[in-house]
Amino acid sequence: MSQDDYRARIIAAQQQWNDERTAIYSHRGKLAQDLEQGYDPPSITNPGEDLFAIETGTLQNLVSKVEAMKPGQAWEASQMWQNISVSFREKSSAFGDSIKATVANGWRGQAANQAVESVSRYVDQSRQLTLATELISVKLNELYTGLHQTQALMPRASDSSPDLAARHCPAKAC
Repeated sequence: MSQDDYRARIIAAQQQWNDERTAIYSHRGKLAQDLEQGYDPPSITNPGEDLFAIETGTLQNLVSKVEAMKPGQAWEASQMWQNISVSFREKSSAFGDSIKATVANGWRGQAANQAVESVSRYVDQSRQLTLATELISVKLNELYTGLHQTQALMPRASDSSPDLAARHCPAKAC
């Protein structure tokens, strides 16, 4: 593979990853806007220490840290939280619908009206929990893409021109 071909493949892979992360950031932003209480902003407790480790570490030390990353676990956790969000959304809606159906089928009186109002409030308020669990999923997906991209593009001392296909880069790019 020529240097120009290699460079084009790296650029294509990075662009595809950037596009994927842009979609994640957009989704995260929409969820964050809908959360009534918001969420804590990102924070790094000691950036000097983190940067020092990166800037002064040997290539072998950095490679070993990158190889120890487990992006698959972040992906699995993201999917788990997404499933929790979907399941909770579906079940809370079904609960509300079943109470409304019970009232529609003949339950009358003050208790019926109060039940419908209370369950409607519950379903509306449970949306915040659904949004929060979906946001956890999105943030874990963001972590996955960062770890995955870092592992795929981490240079090794023996690499003269890395085989990107062997490093799980986006299929369209490699």
